[in-house]
Amino acid sequence: MVAHWGGYQDYQMWKEIFAAFRLKHPEIDFESRHMPSTRYHQKIQQQIVSDTAPDLFMMENETFPKLIISGKIENISPFVKAMGRWGEDGEDLKNQYWNTAIRDFGEFNSAIGEWEQWGMPLYGGCNLLFYNKANWSRARIRVSEHPDSPGLRKSNSGWWHVNDEKWNMEEFIAVCKRLTMDLDGDGRIDQYGLFVPQKHWQTFHWILGASFLDETYTRSTFYGPECEASLGLWQDFHLKNKVMPTPSALSALNTNTGFFTGMISILNTNTSALMFLNSTDVDYDTLHLPRGNSGRRYTRFFWEGMAISSLSQKKAEAWIMLDFLTSIDAQKIIADYQMSLPSLIASEPYFLRGGKGQARDVDLHKFIEAAESYARRQPISLHWGPMLRALTKCWESLISQNEEFRMTPRQAIARYLFESPDLSEKLPPIDPAAAEEYRPVWEAIR
Repeated sequence: MVAHWGGYQDYQMWKEIFAAFRLKHPEIDFESRHMPSTRYHQKIQQQIVSDTAPDLFMMENETFPKLIISGKIENISPFVKAMGRWGEDGEDLKNQYWNTAIRDFGEFNSAIGEWEQWGMPLYGGCNLLFYNKANWSRARIRVSEHPDSPGLRKSNSGWWHVNDEKWNMEEFIAVCKRLTMDLDGDGRIDQYGLFVPQKHWQTFHWILGASFLDETYTRSTFYGPECEASLGLWQDFHLKNKVMPTPSALSALNTNTGFFTGMISILNTNTSALMFLNSTDVDYDTLHLPRGNSGRRYTRFFWEGMAISSLSQKKAEAWIMLDFLTSIDAQKIIADYQMSLPSLIASEPYFLRGGKGQARDVDLHKFIEAAESYARRQPISLHWGPMLRALTKCWESLISQNEEFRMTPRQAIARYLFESPDLSEKLPPIDPAAAEEYRPVWEAIR
């Protein structure tokens, strides 16, 4: 049994992949199970806990550290080594795939001094800014065609020109403000400059010089002036500048729908949006993230992969399937649909060329440029779940419609540090003295 998730277009892609596999391996008989992502994640967790997981199943990189130590998935290192794809400490395997892709599905075993692989990445990529061209024209903004032009300039014709290779946060904010409009004069905003899902705010958090965890992913760094500045900007974007819609303003629309209907002018999202947007008639393109005061920019890598159940009775067959899914034959099909960026670096030309999901004059090279130069690993740890829940409370408390419950950035950080003692014990602050400065704030609001 092979389990995977997605919508109708994903289902069509998987049908094509499985047809190609059957042609190459007619001797292997298998069943596949496709579910919507909302149902899939709950179902697969139940199956893992009850020891009824499929032989081969999809998982996100965010849940993988905990899955590795659960004993519920198979160490696939012996399979990879048997095929001669390992090299010194797995370096040959790592070099075949995008940075962090292999690393997110494995770990270094200090007890034996070796890297171990527990899963394989299928596809993923990184975040960029998607912009609605009609909205930009309405605001008299266009992307500069001159690489030497500044990040933002106003021409004699009255148009503003953006050079996304050079623009900084100040220029980015100015563009977002200009794009935010009341189109019908009723006093309510109809066109917002920007939307960033909570989970994707980490790109701006990094750009502003803040972080979540230290380099070992074991200690918290979610405090300090840079962190406060990041949370303050999130709050200002929603409540002061109002360049981002609040959850109530977005109402029943999801982010992709809000973008293609023109409600959102710039959407911070990832390669997974390509397939949906390419099925609409929206005229859009991509932009690089702006640079912070350090001159650097950042974005997040995400990966979705597959693991073999440790209780599978067909591990050899499951590995053959997994090896095929991460080979050029299957990765070309993923690239053809532009589902996301395929994990295998050799499939890059097929992603850029596209096919069934071919974008209309969309600069896909920027995904490659970002992946090569400024994308970084998400702050994933064994405690990703409780950490993400605590962070979500932070973001939500900053923009609460009820002023009585709305927090300042310092209050939100204090809540994160001290409301959940278990989280603080699992991810202690790297600088306890600096974190302790927030305790009086917490005592005042608890």
